[in-house]
Amino acid sequence: MRAPYRVDVVAGRSFINQSTGARAPQPKNHPRGGRDGQRRAQTEVVEEKAVTSTSARAQDDEVSLSIQVDTVLHRFLIGKQSKPVASRLSEFSSAKVAVFGDQVEITGSKTDANQARNFLRNYVEEEAPRLESTPLTHFLCVSLVTNEITASYEAWKAKVLGDGNVSEQLFARPTRLHLTLSMLKIFSKETMGKAVEVMKRFESSTGPLKVSLDRLALMKGSEEKARVLYSCVGGEDREVAKLQSLCDGLKEAFEMEGLFVSNPGEPVKLHCTLMNVRWCRGAHAKRHFEASQILSDGLALGQTTIEDVKLVSFTRMGPDDFYAVESSVRI
Repeated sequence: MRAPYRVDVVAGRSFINQSTGARAPQPKNHPRGGRDGQRRAQTEVVEEKAVTSTSARAQDDEVSLSIQVDTVLHRFLIGKQSKPVASRLSEFSSAKVAVFGDQVEITGSKTDANQARNFLRNYVEEEAPRLESTPLTHFLCVSLVTNEITASYEAWKAKVLGDGNVSEQLFARPTRLHLTLSMLKIFSKETMGKAVEVMKRFESSTGPLKVSLDRLALMKGSEEKARVLYSCVGGEDREVAKLQSLCDGLKEAFEMEGLFVSNPGEPVKLHCTLMNVRWCRGAHAKRHFEASQILSDGLALGQTTIEDVKLVSFTRMGPDDFYAVESSVRI
């Protein structure tokens, strides 16, 4: 049986396909990767087009269909991690798959091409988000970037850096301080549309909520070997309870819609991460840090008024260096 995958050269960046020896782009985190390697997966089915007899790559009975799959998922479709997908596809379709930039082109008989397209679309939109190995792409959050909180945070950060032997890479950027509600995996425009609709339906008349960030806590590790340090949400019990209920409800709405959420079935942990060993790279990489004195000294970042919840990109930044906003809903 003809191997179902063929990979072509794209913009001079490639890897060798075991079946044909042809080449395709490497992700950016690969030593030979291209500039598009870290773009998160977004998939869009584009219109079916007949391939004419004058086309260099077509035969009379062939059609060519394409779906837009960002390069972050290419390794699951082509290459060392593609065996599960390739073996399943080859059971019912002999269509050939070629990668051109972020376009995955499927060529074969009309039946084979449609079967392959439907299979790959389902994989990218339904299966891939459930795999632990696929990347997070977006998250739900509440922005905490205000003049008061930013000033308090930067003063505290400078003091901690001056007092102890900690790397600056441990600290969150002041332009990106936020409460995390849930991490998401959104690999297609169709899925993004569903997420935006959930956001719109959830708009409430609760009104702005005033809360404070008044104490520190650890999420992982111990005081002597801390891994994640965060600021807790405080303030009037009624306001905090309203915020908790709203965040839990929005996360549950995403889950009920069949969308991926982190820690399904659990309440949202309202927190603003300030230090995380995961952010340290290279020579500054750390497994833990000493947090005893930091916790003892404490930190009151200040008060803020929460007016909306945002759905933001995990990798793209906006003009203000906050995460690029895909959608938002007022509360």
